[in-house]
Amino acid sequence: MTSTDTPDLPQDQILVWVSCGEGTVSVTGRLVARHFAVTPKLTADGTIRPFGLNLIHVPTGLRIPALGFPCRDQLRELAEKLAMLPIDWAAAEPGTFGPNKRQLIDQTMDSWERGRRHHVCKTEADKGGEQR
Repeated sequence: MTSTDTPDLPQDQILVWVSCGEGTVSVTGRLVARHFAVTPKLTADGTIRPFGLNLIHVPTGLRIPALGFPCRDQLRELAEKLAMLPIDWAAAEPGTFGPNKRQLIDQTMDSWERGRRHHVCKTEADKGGEQR
């Protein structure tokens, strides 16, 4: 699975193939770190949910699990932390991480979860931009 840059989308957005249910669907996502994009949450059949966001590993189309309803800024922070790990995210495939890399990812996710409890999400409108 890959993403596709399309000339009709703003520069920070890409078309991402996302795994859902038994297949994949394409959805527009916002690139927030190298190899990671934020997309709308999808139902099992690939329909966009009316609220919620997902962090997607772009090369595989797999969702990075995050509890609750994190905002775009929180997901961007998580993506940046994951992107800094000594992992070749471009070549990463499910189940290919050894115990040391899995531990790094788990520690990063735990640290992010603890830190986001104190984060106040602002909508794009609060920041002077458009919603979503």
